[in-house]
Formats: sequence, C-alpha cells, structure tokens
Amino acid sequence: MEVQLRTSDIHGYNNEMNRTVQYNFDEQIFDYSETDYPVPLKTFPLWEIIIKSYVYSMIIFVSLVGNVLIVIVVLRHKRMRTTTNFYIVNLAVADLMLSLLCAWVNLVASITDGWVLGTFFCKFSTFSQVTCLVASVLSFTLIAYDRFFGIVFALKAHMTNRKARTALMLIWTFSLAVASPVLVFRKHKVRMWKNHVESWCDDDWPVVKTSDSSTNQTILSMPGRTYYYTFVSVVLYFYPLLAMTIAYSIIIRKLKLSTMPGERLDKGVAAQQKTKRKVIAMLVAILSVFGICWMPYQIILLYSEWRTNRESLPDWFFTLQFAAACMADSNSALNPIIYAGFNENFKQAASYRSALLRSEACYFPSSHREGSLKSVKESILMKHVGRRQRIENDGHQNCSTVGGILEIFRVVTCRKKRSRFDPRTYGTYNTYETGTVASTSV
Repeated sequence: MEVQLRTSDIHGYNNEMNRTVQYNFDEQIFDYSETDYPVPLKTFPLWEIIIKSYVYSMIIFVSLVGNVLIVIVVLRHKRMRTTTNFYIVNLAVADLMLSLLCAWVNLVASITDGWVLGTFFCKFSTFSQVTCLVASVLSFTLIAYDRFFGIVFALKAHMTNRKARTALMLIWTFSLAVASPVLVFRKHKVRMWKNHVESWCDDDWPVVKTSDSSTNQTILSMPGRTYYYTFVSVVLYFYPLLAMTIAYSIIIRKLKLSTMPGERLDKGVAAQQKTKRKVIAMLVAILSVFGICWMPYQIILLYSEWRTNRESLPDWFFTLQFAAACMADSNSALNPIIYAGFNENFKQAASYRSALLRSEACYFPSSHREGSLKSVKESILMKHVGRRQRIENDGHQNCSTVGGILEIFRVVTCRKKRSRFDPRTYGTYNTYETGTVASTSV
C-alpha cells in the first residue's frame, strides 16, 4: 500500500483538469509543456542505493528460498498434509507473492525520482499488497479460531481438511474483493513539463468540496480514500490482532491450568501437553513477528490519511515510510525461519531430502543418475538404522533450533556429514504428534 499523498493534486484539481490531454481508466497525462519544471531533480547518493539494494536483496532471497522450501516439504510428504499445515502453506504463498510482486517494487520506488515502472505495476503492486495483507491476517485469525476451540473447548470438532480448503478459498476471494478498489482508483499520472517528464503513482478517488465557515474557504478532499485505507488498517489489521492476542492469552492460561503444580501425569498425556505448548509457542511467535513488522506501516498509513495539516507531508515522513515498508517486507523472510526453529518435522524432511541428493550425487556417475532412487533410499535408511540416535524421553528427536535452521538452508555437498534424520520415525505416525506443524488432534 504505497500511499503517496500529493495535496497539490487535490487543491489544484480544477487547474489540472483544464490541462488534461489524456484521461482514461489507467493513466492521466497533464500538459505543462510551456513551463519549466519548478523544483530541482531529486538524486540519490550511491551509498544509499547500495545499502537499500543489499537489504532488499537479502529479504527477497531468504523469503523466496524459505517459503518455497516450506511449500515443497508440506506438499511432498503426505503425513504433513494436515489442516494447520494448509494454513502455514497459505501464509507461505502470501509471503511469496509479496516478495515477487511488491518488495522489489518498493525498492525501486525508494531509489528513483518519480514512478518508473509504468501503469501496470502502479495498480497491480498495491493491489497485490492489500490482497496478501488481508489474506495473511484472516489466515492468522482462522488458525487462532481453530486452536482456541480445539484447546479451550476440547469437545468441539476440529476443522477438517475439506473445510479448511473451503475457508482458505473464501479468504482469498474476500481479500481480492477488498483490494479491488485499488484497481479502479489507483492511477499512473504524468506531467509533461518543458524540460522534464514528471511521473508518479497515486490514488484518484472522487473529490469532495466542503466549505470552511471560519476561513470562508473551499476545501477539497478525498474521503473515499481515507475511509477505505482506514477500514483496511483498523478493521482488517488492528481488530483481528487484538482479538487473536486475547484468544492466545486464554489458550496459554488454559494450558497452564490443565496441569496443577506437583501433579504427576501419564507419560503420554505429558507428551501431548508438551506438543500443545510447542504448537502454541510457534503460533504466538509467528503472530507477534507479523504484528511488529506490519504495525509501523499501518501507523504511517493512518497518519498520512488523518493528519491535520493537509497541505504537505513533512520530509521525515518518507524516510519513515521506507523503513516501515522494509519492516513489513522483512516479515516474509522471517516466517520460514520461525517455522524451522519450532518444528522438528520440517528439519527432518529437509535433512532427509538433502541426504538423498548428496548420496545420489556422490555414489552415482552422471551417466547413471537416471536409475531408480529406491536403492539410494534403502541404503541411506540402512546406514542410519545402525547409527545411534539421541532421543528425548518422550520419544521426540532432540535437535537444536540453530542446527535445524542451518540444516534446511544448507548447501547440498558431497561431504559426509552426520545426519539429524531418524529413519526409524520418518514417515510414521506418532501417537501424540502426527508429523504436523501444529497437530489438529491436540
């Protein structure tokens, strides 16, 4: 939602209409060819371009690699195709869309004078950003709903995979509908000066004239734009965030009260309680990072729409706007790291696939790699069965968080390494943890 308010466009509305040489659904061109460009051209120092480009390059790279791995791991392993994992994949897809369609656009807009990406990206980038933001918030809300009724009201039925798919389809349909006004009112505008072509991307909502009785002046405003972005920010971001905070607070309290101090639990019940707490910890971490990363951008957005001085935006606003946009985009890169840090199954599956690839590359010449991979799998399994594994008392594999993250993002090489994968548990169902990011049976 790259909202750049140009108050001169509102106050000079009638004058602009008199100079319009092209006006259509996508673009406006104004003719100022008899006048020189009135302000100096804006330039950016090389160090600023390098720093911004480096930061965004890292964000985009980590986001693409991490979220693609999340999607592949879930889709390639049947035991991980569960309701909660569908929600996680949905969030990963939204993060991928933000990285591919919005992040680099924000970078280009921050290091160039004016808008250089044309009409299509003027509309589609903001449309994609609103769509993915709303879809992510509603997906988080759906996860909180499922966890809340599954833990606080244990007798209530969990959402099935079919219902989850239907809910996700409705979420994306609603998100597209919410973002659709952007396709209508977002426009690429051009001023043709004598010595410069000025180009920018902005919303062009209907202008409303009101009279100020104290100053006896006519005030021009775009209330439609103000109400729209306020609705997106408050109703579809802050309210759900508050509701989810309350829901998870109740869930955490319920889990704490479920085990009285000094009470001895059956080993199976204790393992189940541990799984529940780990699931909730991961979901709370994801939600907290999402809220922190997107909140500055929402505050900047509300300030730009409701500020009292409508004449111009202060110089510091655009610096904060870039920092807020960078934080929002970084959320797409942080989510996969959180998934890997909290869940053993992503680390096991990724380690298993890496081991297969390393063994195939090491033990088979390039001319024979077309052969069946079945024998490779069997040899790896036999190799790992004889190796002592460190298993926790409740039957779960003991892997360090940092080691798991590094294992997922490790470059595939032919060096022999000690695998963290346990072939005795891979592909099997555990009584208390069914190989999901957040088992819906708890």
